Amino acid sequence: GPDFGPAYVRFAEAVATLDPAPAVVDAAEVVGIEGAGREEDEHAEEERGGVNPHLWYSPEYVQDVAAAVTEQFTELSPDAADHFAEQAEAWESDLQAYLDELAALQTAAAGRSYAATESVFQYTAAAIGLTDATPEGYREAASNEAEPAPGDVAAFEAAPVSYTHLTLPTSDLV
Repeated sequence: GPDFGPAYVRFAEAVATLDPAPAVVDAAEVVGIEGAGREEDEHAEEERGGVNPHLWYSPEYVQDVAAAVTEQFTELSPDAADHFAEQAEAWESDLQAYLDELAALQTAAAGRSYAATESVFQYTAAAIGLTDATPEGYREAASNEAEPAPGDVAAFEAAPVSYTHLTLPTSDLV
């Protein structure tokens, strides 16, 4: 897929120069993953120690960040606290269909494993109970945008997986 890293960096640099400085909710900080959302340069993933920056694929992380955003808005505009609480409640209600789909997938995924060419899905896979069987060498190469070694490709192809293709119902969730 497209690499939006440089665009994010330019945006973050522009925001950093605003006066007064804007309020910021750092998703990685909220969920306790130091530096996962930062894209300083092309080696940022490597510097993060391979942390998957796609935090929004974790249902738990999304809910934690949404609560932090609501809290930040409430701090900034206490007179609108009721409005922010109502909006958060409405969002949580809308999110429930997604959470229900994930719960339904937990039954199908129980005891199953997968191997992935990208780390994007790992948070959702963990949420539904899939075990990641991606060989470490292959995972490292993919997270560093490098070509996996022939042995890593062979290990990937031989990985003990239960799912070769998994489709999630996303049309109503995006």
